[in-house]
Amino acid sequence: MIFVLAFLVALFALWRRFEVYPRWRGHARYTLATGILAVLLLLLPGVAYYLFVGMLLAWIEVTAIRLWRTS
Repeated sequence: MIFVLAFLVALFALWRRFEVYPRWRGHARYTLATGILAVLLLLLPGVAYYLFVGMLLAWIEVTAIRLWRTS
């Protein structure tokens, strides 16, 4: 439960930080969409939790690729 709450807070905090930097504005929208979909998936029962985890892992991968390309 702590992981889920911490990750949701982190997504919305990162969304706000990404908005400040012009190169990251596109990723900020993706981060916001991921956060909203994550909250919606948590409200659904059953297999939605696995979709939630998969979506968060996908966000981590996309962010890592983005960081790798900008370095």
